[in-house]
Amino acid sequence: MLRRIATNAAALAVSGVLAQLVFVSIEIAIARQLGRDTYGVFATAYVIALTTWAFVDLGMSWRLIEAGSRNPRTIAEILGTTMALKVVVLLLIYPLIVGGLGFLGYDARTIGLLLIFFLYALAIAMQDSVAAAYTARQRMVVNAGFQAATPIAVACCVIVAMALGGGLNAVGFAYGIGGLAVTLIWVALVFKDERPRVRLSALGSILRGSYLYGLTGMLSQLFYKSDILLLSAFAPVHQVGIYAAGYKLLDLAYKVPLIGAKVVSPALFQHYETSGTLYARSADAFVRVSAVAGLVPAVICYQNAPLIIDVLYGEGYEAAAMVLRVLSLSFVLKFVGGALQTVLTTRGQHTLRTSGLAFSTAAAAAAHVVMIPAFGAIGAAAVVVAGEGLLLMLYVVGVGDRALRRLLLKRVLAVTFAATAAISLPAALGAGGLGASVLGLVACVAVLGTFGFLPVKEITLIRGAMRARRASR
Repeated sequence: MLRRIATNAAALAVSGVLAQLVFVSIEIAIARQLGRDTYGVFATAYVIALTTWAFVDLGMSWRLIEAGSRNPRTIAEILGTTMALKVVVLLLIYPLIVGGLGFLGYDARTIGLLLIFFLYALAIAMQDSVAAAYTARQRMVVNAGFQAATPIAVACCVIVAMALGGGLNAVGFAYGIGGLAVTLIWVALVFKDERPRVRLSALGSILRGSYLYGLTGMLSQLFYKSDILLLSAFAPVHQVGIYAAGYKLLDLAYKVPLIGAKVVSPALFQHYETSGTLYARSADAFVRVSAVAGLVPAVICYQNAPLIIDVLYGEGYEAAAMVLRVLSLSFVLKFVGGALQTVLTTRGQHTLRTSGLAFSTAAAAAAHVVMIPAFGAIGAAAVVVAGEGLLLMLYVVGVGDRALRRLLLKRVLAVTFAATAAISLPAALGAGGLGASVLGLVACVAVLGTFGFLPVKEITLIRGAMRARRASR
């Protein structure tokens, strides 16, 4: 089991990071060629399309993972029924959303691009269902291949569109064609493996089991993307472009916790049913690994924000450096928050997860309405960090097991001190650039070691296992 989890984790992590890097590269190319105003239009339409997908999913993919992990015989029926429902729901609500944007007075370019993005939204909705089936089977290696292929296909289509002199709409079609090409192959494979079937009478039980997941997914999308949505409503379009440039690297921090959750959650569901001690150890390890994975990019982006923006985006995006510096803290908050979401869900505390997310989403939206008109992109970035910090604390204090809650609070405290040290030590010594990054990372390791975040026993066991594996080759 541990070997399978490790293999799945490695495959999904590599493909997920590769996929996101390719998508980031595509958007950087779009931003550089089309300028910050047009890039702001692209970012707005793209986020609205993905938010629509989150509403269409209704939590059915997570329901498939949960039910299929426990009883694989349910996969075919849930997969077929939910895929059919997603297509119908998407066809019904997409025109309403496009019409609503017209009523609210959105830019005609945004509305036109959103219509074109329908193809891409359909592709992503189908991919999520297919990926859930393979996740339930613990065959995430299959997902990893298609997950990496999607952005590559999209990138090829975008390159062709831009080489032919195409503008914003051509880029939108390129996303749809590239995404659908990979999706159709993936769907054909899952039909061969699972033989999905539609049973309308099962819809009621499926939705009863998925609605909390769906509500959480919708709230999560609104929580993490309300910045772009509200910036497009309350600020000039160039502010959206500047913010999107500063935020784009954070998409890695949004994607990786989702991958980690899908890799670890099947095992955590099983551990919770069989052994409380094993569950607590696994949950704690997941949180610690997530924290370390978030601290590294946070320190690097904070200390090198102006250089990163200049190299990636060039002239016209200088203001995005401060946005990136503020949002760098979000790497840690997203990684640790994502791990805690999985802990609550696998403990059967999904209602608490959903209510915490609802409260934080409402608080962040209210703060955005105040901060964006006054401070623009910087105000939106500050609200994102504050909202994610609030959500993380709600998750920690809500963990039902007292011993696990105290342990996780200790972990969060250690991460807070480590992040503070990573910022303050280089500043106190007057270091900058690469030197500041090294000093910050050293400070993180020192603080985490002091708090027992990196237990010597575990490090010794890992080293021993690695030596034994090398010796056996």
